[in-house]
Amino acid sequence: MKQVDLQDIKKYRNKFQKNLQKQVVQRAVVNNGIGHSSRDSEVIQANADVFSIEIDSGDIHDQEHSGRCWLFATQVLLEPVIAKNLKVKKIKLSKNYTYFYDKYEICNAFYQKIIDTKDLALTDKKVQYILRQAQFDGGWWFHAVDLIEKYGVVPDFVMPETHTSKRSNWLNQVLNEKLRADVNEIRKSKNPSELKEKKLAEVYEILAITLGTPPDTFTYEFMPKKDDKSDNKKDKKIDQKNHFKDIEHITMTPQEFNKKYGIKLNDFFDIDFIGDYKKTKFDKVYEEELTDSMYGKNNISIVTKISDDIKKSMIKQLQNKEPIWFWWDATKQFSLKEGILDAELFKYKELFDQNWDIKYEEKGLLNDSMSHLHATAITGVYIEDGKPIRWKVKNSWGSKDQRKDGWVVMNDNYLDKYILGVTLRKKYLSEKMKKMVEQKPIKVSYWD
Repeated sequence: MKQVDLQDIKKYRNKFQKNLQKQVVQRAVVNNGIGHSSRDSEVIQANADVFSIEIDSGDIHDQEHSGRCWLFATQVLLEPVIAKNLKVKKIKLSKNYTYFYDKYEICNAFYQKIIDTKDLALTDKKVQYILRQAQFDGGWWFHAVDLIEKYGVVPDFVMPETHTSKRSNWLNQVLNEKLRADVNEIRKSKNPSELKEKKLAEVYEILAITLGTPPDTFTYEFMPKKDDKSDNKKDKKIDQKNHFKDIEHITMTPQEFNKKYGIKLNDFFDIDFIGDYKKTKFDKVYEEELTDSMYGKNNISIVTKISDDIKKSMIKQLQNKEPIWFWWDATKQFSLKEGILDAELFKYKELFDQNWDIKYEEKGLLNDSMSHLHATAITGVYIEDGKPIRWKVKNSWGSKDQRKDGWVVMNDNYLDKYILGVTLRKKYLSEKMKKMVEQKPIKVSYWD
């Protein structure tokens, strides 16, 4: 039987209606939904927000209605370091500043790829892949690193959020329509590089109108914290003679600011725990072609399996006051309201009285864990008998109507089953992993 048989449907219905237990479950789920009906309250109670190691990473972030989680998560690594180097309690960096240049770079990459493939037919698979991608909000660790290394960072007040940065749907619609409208003109041009410059000038105007104009230089005024020895009542008072506090002024470019007070993000390496139909072998380094938001900068990562060695490296990084950028599928075993990530949180298989399982190494191949990819930062861990029990996660979805004020507690079992990748500083890796990341990358492409 290849098609649905109506007699089978009748048989299934009669069987279901005779099962009183299934009728009880049906009433519960119809009125409350799968999530509420299958959520295990004991799991919620077991995930207390108490940690052995915690990094003070400032207030919770809110990307609002945009796909900038990867930028927010990356700046969680930067903000504590910059605050420490400036000797201030905390600093909030501008996500909008980096977002502006992400949009500009991805549009440049799109135009250049159209130029590179102008001799191919418009129906060619490679060209169609480029056209489908166009530009978008989403990004990766390496995208953020390339942007910050090139353009630096600025405090939030220098280039604050705008209506469009917080609600990016219209901007993405406008840019994608423009980019695709320019394709044929560029492909037919005798001087496409010159035409590209004109098109990029137009893109810049769109971005400046919607996101604001990025600064070449800025001035930052701040009052550094006093050392413990000098932090007495006399130091805290306002200078009565001059009537001002001990305020410092710095004027510099965003690149100078990042270089002087930030960290080298290139010292970190992207470690993925999920393969796919192109990345079929574990413990190999891969380079993805045509994944460059910044032209010529492809994604390079190692695909391996989560292990105790990697968890030890994660703990080392937290012990050294450095958060961990990581990515996961936000549709899997996550309660935003409760602020819990736990592999046993929703017992939906028990609810339906069925059992199925997907092997961890086959999740990518079966496209199981790619529904709603989300990047956040780990800022703490609770350790018991030398082993991690739960991790503290700084999310970027605000704090309204959330039990843990926007923070998330992630049980260690979630790492074993659902986490998709982490970014770790190379010096914290085991010797075995250090050798593995030095492999020559295997190039893969998803357009062919």
